[in-house]
Amino acid sequence: MISTTDPESMTAEERRLEVASILARGLLRRLRVAGTAAGVAQIPVATDPRLPSPGTAITRKYKGRTITVTVLPDGFEYKGERYRSLTAVAKVITGSHVNGFRFFKLEGKS
Repeated sequence: MISTTDPESMTAEERRLEVASILARGLLRRLRVAGTAAGVAQIPVATDPRLPSPGTAITRKYKGRTITVTVLPDGFEYKGERYRSLTAVAKVITGSHVNGFRFFKLEGKS
């Protein structure tokens, strides 16, 4: 979990642990993807509690259009393309950087 503490107020040890945690999660994701491609059992990775279960469709109206994104075990699908994050999907839709959870109104749900 990413810290909400101001990095300036963190001790050196807290910063090291924060970085180690981020790196470990990234490694687990890469191992999971590699294992899936090789037909090996998946390593469970904690998912964000704001996300619905894989297979769920997230919908949102935007500029008169209904946007539908499908939640996948390892990302998202929008218009037949796969994306690693909701932010990437939101950027394709809006043309600018926007927080994916905010765009799809999933903030604060847990």
